[in-house]
Parts: sequence; C-alpha cells; structure tokens
Amino acid sequence: METKTAGLEDVLQQLFNCPVPQIVVTESDHTQLTHVNLMSDSAISSTDPNGIQIILSE
Repeated sequence: METKTAGLEDVLQQLFNCPVPQIVVTESDHTQLTHVNLMSDSAISSTDPNGIQIILSE
C-alpha cells in the first residue's frame, strides 16, 4: 500500500492489537493499493482494471 500517512504500520497495529506484517506500507504522494495476495483453492495472477496486481495462492 502506498500512502501519505507516515506511521500507518503503528496505526494498523493499534487497530488490530497486533503487528500486521502482511501489509507493507511505503510513503507516497497518494494513497493506493499496489498489489494484493489472497489465499485460494486455485493459483491465479492477474491485474484488475485499476492496475492492482492480484495474486491468488494455493
């Protein structure tokens, strides 16, 4: 995830009451998802219409 919010990892840790290493945050001039990894019964790699890379892993 790219975001203007510095320290978002700390906010997410407070929200979920534990570290969330699965969410990788980099600072940027805008907020957007850059890619999403999901667990599934099948393996697929694709890019959605907004340009977000989506990976389904078995």
